[in-house]
Amino acid sequence: MDKILISFNKCCGCDKMNKVLCTFGIGEHERLLEHSFPLMQKYAKKHNFDTYTRTTTTKFKDEPHFEKIQIILDLMNDYDYIFYLDVDILFNNFDKNIMDFVKDNVWLYIVQEPLGYYNSGVMLIKTCKESRLFFEEVINIKEKVYEDPNWENLRNIWYDQACILKLLGVVVIKKENYKTYISESPYNKNLFILPNEWNRIVAYENAKKEDIIIHYAGAIPFNTKIECIKNKRYHWK
Repeated sequence: MDKILISFNKCCGCDKMNKVLCTFGIGEHERLLEHSFPLMQKYAKKHNFDTYTRTTTTKFKDEPHFEKIQIILDLMNDYDYIFYLDVDILFNNFDKNIMDFVKDNVWLYIVQEPLGYYNSGVMLIKTCKESRLFFEEVINIKEKVYEDPNWENLRNIWYDQACILKLLGVVVIKKENYKTYISESPYNKNLFILPNEWNRIVAYENAKKEDIIIHYAGAIPFNTKIECIKNKRYHWK
């Protein structure tokens, strides 16, 4: 079995709520981790989050994108809240605390992209029965999503996000150039839509100085992502 390389740091413990900020970088994505994770640690320290990252897979050697789901499930054993972040993000503003959005009846906090669907690159997750079942189901349905012809050209782009979107009620219409809309789902009744400043995706629009998180997601070339994070760029072209 591959050795699991983990970075884990405890905060000062002055916060009554048990919470962790986590990410992961496998293979070449470790290079992104070198630049993005120190800024995540800075944010975590300011707002009393533990931090956690992993650089090898445990169960998904051939599908490393699903390792993030396993990390979330693993951390649910020890934390009340999990602040998950993709590795290709840049913290741009450290002042606002995502925990200020917390509501009693909400277990998932996520941003809705300009195109209308959710982006799982930034998520605040409350540990509860519903969230555990949801992320277990993300893994359980992946073969069904892979077999769905409507997701045919998206499953190898979105991977785990395709499963998350399907469970959250996102419907893809292949014959209409992959148009998407959101339908009713038992899983999207207790989610909270975060302001876009918490996940500004520069593939669609330039970032702003007040944005908290800048996300270099999508088809941006890998080396360009590294340069964007290193140089705190508000656009990628």
